[in-house]
Amino acid sequence: MTQTDHFTYAASPRHKGLVSLQAQMTEFEYGRHAHEEFAIGVTLQGVQEFTCASSMQRSTPGQIMLFSPEEIHDGHSGGDDALRYVMLYVNMSWLGNIFTAMGMRNGMQFRANANVVESPALRQLILHVHEQLSRKEYDDIALNSSLYLLAENIRQYGDNRTDNRLTPAHRNVLLAREFMYEHAHEQLQLDEVCAIAQLSKFHFIRQFKKLYSITPHQYLINCRIQRAIAQLNSGSSLLDATYASGFFDLSHFIRYFKKSHGITPRQYQTSILNS
Repeated sequence: MTQTDHFTYAASPRHKGLVSLQAQMTEFEYGRHAHEEFAIGVTLQGVQEFTCASSMQRSTPGQIMLFSPEEIHDGHSGGDDALRYVMLYVNMSWLGNIFTAMGMRNGMQFRANANVVESPALRQLILHVHEQLSRKEYDDIALNSSLYLLAENIRQYGDNRTDNRLTPAHRNVLLAREFMYEHAHEQLQLDEVCAIAQLSKFHFIRQFKKLYSITPHQYLINCRIQRAIAQLNSGSSLLDATYASGFFDLSHFIRYFKKSHGITPRQYQTSILNS
């Protein structure tokens, strides 16, 4: 990461599962990863290029990026100018509760239909919520109202899809993935995961990558990163976060964390706890 790459995170101590990021990138590139939260962002300067849903996409200044939970993507600057953008990471319990209040069934299953959209109203709401989170003091009623309006605007860009369209074989892979998620902090053996999927080792890896665009190992690393983030957000030490999330050692944890967040775990924790 160069001196022109900057990543500043902010979180609300009273609103768990709500984090904002202000980033500037020139040379840094995100590896393929996903978030447990719904990620909503605005490109401010430059071009954000990323691969998602097996296609290369671009977000230019003023455009909005939407990433559903566990949607695999990467990211890098796609032009000569430095890339600047703002992201909000909103836990699905927040959005799910708001969608339920709106009368939507299965609000927790909401997924975006597009990754890049145009909406001046939604853009202003994203920037407004980011500004509120960046301040150490803010009005609680104002923030919750902004979150409601944010969800209200996002709703038009997705639906509450389920996995009913999956074949029985795909459902077995999904069960194996859920097992990996629940036990990511343990040292799993591929045989026990494949037994759940009812597939041989390499057939399972092939089917998993076909469904989710990453290997089971990449998915497991992503799960461990998400567990570590929860530990860091609660004030745990780096070593505690490392071993509680399933990493072998601190150096592995730091290396994988920087690939997905642009900064070290310590820098991330300092940014979050001081916001």
